[in-house]
Amino acid sequence: MAASSALPFTATFGQRCVGKWAGVDHGERTKELASGSNKLAVIAVSQAFPAPCISAFPNNGACHGCISPRGTRFRCGSMTASSTSPQEPSSDNGICPTISDDECLNVEDKGEGMQPHPERFVGAVALIAGGTIGAGIIALPVKTVAAGFLPSTVGLTCCWAFMVLTSCYLIELSGWYGSGTNFVTIAERTLGTVGKWTTVALYCFIYCATLTAYIAEGAKLVAPLFAFAGVSIPGWLSCVAFTVVFSAFVYAGTEPSDKLNSACLAVAIVAYVFLVGIGVPGISVSLLVRADWLAACTPLPIMIVAFTFHNMVPSLLPYLGSQRLLLRAILVGSIIPLALYTLWQAVILGTIANAAALSSSEQITLGLRQAAGPLAMACVKVFSFFAIVTSFLGVALGCVDFISELVFSSHKSEAQESVARGFSMALMLAPAFIIAVLAPTAFLPALEYSGTFRLILFGIMPALMVWRGRYIQTVKQPPWVKGGKGVIALVMFVAIAIIALEMCTKVMRFVAM
Repeated sequence: MAASSALPFTATFGQRCVGKWAGVDHGERTKELASGSNKLAVIAVSQAFPAPCISAFPNNGACHGCISPRGTRFRCGSMTASSTSPQEPSSDNGICPTISDDECLNVEDKGEGMQPHPERFVGAVALIAGGTIGAGIIALPVKTVAAGFLPSTVGLTCCWAFMVLTSCYLIELSGWYGSGTNFVTIAERTLGTVGKWTTVALYCFIYCATLTAYIAEGAKLVAPLFAFAGVSIPGWLSCVAFTVVFSAFVYAGTEPSDKLNSACLAVAIVAYVFLVGIGVPGISVSLLVRADWLAACTPLPIMIVAFTFHNMVPSLLPYLGSQRLLLRAILVGSIIPLALYTLWQAVILGTIANAAALSSSEQITLGLRQAAGPLAMACVKVFSFFAIVTSFLGVALGCVDFISELVFSSHKSEAQESVARGFSMALMLAPAFIIAVLAPTAFLPALEYSGTFRLILFGIMPALMVWRGRYIQTVKQPPWVKGGKGVIALVMFVAIAIIALEMCTKVMRFVAM
């Protein structure tokens, strides 16, 4: 394609291009000019744009896009070209050299300044699955027994789909503001100061309570290891041992946490397979077909909590370097817990004849022990410990990045990054550790409302952010999640409906007391 020297910015035939630099869109309205039998899309770029030079790609090329000398990407249609190194103009008419086709990536598949890392995909899947699967899976049938297997399975699947959808909004939001942008920054840029501090308050409350529970429960499971070695230690020292050992991997970063998490998840799944193997032979189809569809609504808030991995999304995007890779990791990583939850439901609800009498996880483990002896109890303890470790790693990793960006500048040297990470870990873990030592059950009532707070933070707020960014701030990027206003409104409606359901349930319980 020949470019006229009178046109400083040219793009591919018949395409509409929008410029983007440093996370801020500088593209203005484009106009099409007739040039013989072809149409050229001419980009009008504001004064803030750094250099009047792009390269042009012919319409019959494998890549349709253009690029500035500073590596800025211009989007044309559904494709974009990207380069990480500056390019010099090839002539005086302001046209840069074209780049090779293999440098062209789908716009949804790469964030600004990121390099995709498919070799990290399995580790990211393990982080999501490990952070989602918790020791609470053992007690899940206690909450769903009234509904029965089929209604509770449908409820779990719907909650899984809902939480995957809201995580997709977080991926889109992270793509708007660049890799490594944290949830709090996204909230501030879309919802302002009120949105920022609402996010901070919800996030800190939810995850302080969650980390407190993980440390307290982890310490209970660490103590028998010392007792087995002939050493008796107080409860507070068990908390120290659990916190120090596993937070060291979080401090080291995503990759070391990923490796430890993968190993712990593998051990937890092996223990889980043994537990399921113990229970599967005794499954009765007649018990599985029992159903109460109205009762299936009650455990929905608990099911929402069972699929919460959203705090890791901003951290995993720069780790994987690709929005599409992150979406695939979320799909695979969250389907694993869905499969494990469903199978565990079948084992418990299909083998215990008087399942309606279940009121605690201890009754479940006691029933398994009676059926299979001490091996079942050992498998429960092994699974619970390593499930807590994987959950702790996932939650702590997201919290460190959250606090680091909240307290410190996003532009830090390597030495400053190390100090900021250490300070953020101390700020995150100190309150949870103190509460776990002094009053480990203090947060249990708050955890009962965890589903409500998570629905606000990871359901309603991402939908509000996307709505405001797309339709009020008019972010000049194509929607990454399809469906428009209707789907966003549906997400908010479902979240509010589940919250209302939980509040009604709490009120009814209080009145009945």
